[in-house]
Amino acid sequence: MPSIHVRGLPPPQDHEHTAPGDGGALGTGVVDTAQLANEAVDNAKVATAAAIAKSKLAALEIANADIATDADISKSKLETQVRAALYHGDEVEVSTTGTTEAQVKDLAMIIDPTNGLDLKTLRIIARLKSSDGVAQTSFAIYHDGGGVADLTLTSISATYEEKSGTIDCSGWGTGRHTIETKLVSDDVAETAYNELLEIYGVQ
Repeated sequence: MPSIHVRGLPPPQDHEHTAPGDGGALGTGVVDTAQLANEAVDNAKVATAAAIAKSKLAALEIANADIATDADISKSKLETQVRAALYHGDEVEVSTTGTTEAQVKDLAMIIDPTNGLDLKTLRIIARLKSSDGVAQTSFAIYHDGGGVADLTLTSISATYEEKSGTIDCSGWGTGRHTIETKLVSDDVAETAYNELLEIYGVQ
């Protein structure tokens, strides 16, 4: 290595030493296996000084069984949740009295694998009640003017309760669709109610 001379100062020494431990420039073999071994942080030191050993890590690990039972989170549940998202929400209270089905809400949706969502399933959650707690409230869901309900949720509760179900929409096709919801009571003198409605899309 060439020396650099600064005026007024003696030139630096250029030892070019390469022997282990002589304070000279590092050369091949200066830091050798023996030196690394003497100063190394090995498994024994980690286990005693830092108190982190493989056995302790193994004992503290979160196994698949722990996730599935303790936290109630399994791989299949996570996959399902990742693919699901709230598509529609409506909290307007609607009602109808009597045994004639009445259309109460219309919701539009688009199935579009290219530009939007390739929806396969709809999850429906609705809050329903009956005016007297005896007559049955039925909340039926149709699509695109169909004459047969895709899903019907029922309640005989005098206070609002959540009811849920799923609809297979995989065969509806790409494009715009209309979801129609209809209420009816099974007693001509009683009233059926729906408050909150949530629709989740699952790809």
